Amino acid sequence: MVTIPWFDLASFEEEVTLDGTPFILSLKWISRSGFWTISFADREQNDLLTGRKLVHGGELLRQFTTRDLPPGMMFPTDETGNPDPILQDDFINGRMKLVYVEEDEIS
Repeated sequence: MVTIPWFDLASFEEEVTLDGTPFILSLKWISRSGFWTISFADREQNDLLTGRKLVHGGELLRQFTTRDLPPGMMFPTDETGNPDPILQDDFINGRMKLVYVEEDEIS
């Protein structure tokens, strides 16, 4: 399992390697609506998935098998058991983590 690094910014990009393939992740806080979105691109900046909302228990990748996305599973996890919606600072204050489960870890 991989925990995706998070930055104390309302919008940022980072390159992460998932199941051996590098991806560019763009994470944005949508202040008007009060939620985070995630977008995936390949190293050449080709969009693979854009503007997917992060929600509790919401797996982000498995339904998009034809888009050259990572083959594992990605979802936000609540470290406190709090069922409230995800807030802007929750990935920084330790309440939430964004995790990726590699393909060979999925049973």
